[in-house]
Amino acid sequence: MFNLKKEKIISIYYWFYRLWKHKILYLHKEVLWFFQRGFRGYSDSDVWSFDIYLAGVIGHGLKHLAKYNHGWPQSDEFPKPENWDKFLNELSHEFLKYHYEDIDPGYKEYKKFHKNFHAKILPKFIKHFGNYWD
Repeated sequence: MFNLKKEKIISIYYWFYRLWKHKILYLHKEVLWFFQRGFRGYSDSDVWSFDIYLAGVIGHGLKHLAKYNHGWPQSDEFPKPENWDKFLNELSHEFLKYHYEDIDPGYKEYKKFHKNFHAKILPKFIKHFGNYWD
């Protein structure tokens, strides 16, 4: 019972700590970054880990295309729109996994994940690069 209360107090403390440290202290920078994204399409904070930022943008964009697209590249590989939607969802899942994955770079899982991503996912994405439209 005591540990539960202590853990709850600690979690509340860290919630306020993160709010203060990451939101309130950086509020002026958040406003600056908001306008940078509006004018340039990216902000200074986005290029700190540009690969992760782009993976999130691409992953969410592919997910949106899969949900709301009105056409598909008609080919032998995608004879029906459902096949294209499935392909977009699979790519989206992999890009979002890259975006949200929090693996220590020293671990074998990190190397295995990135090797698979660069060997299998990126070539698929590049192959159909001209077909990501609505």
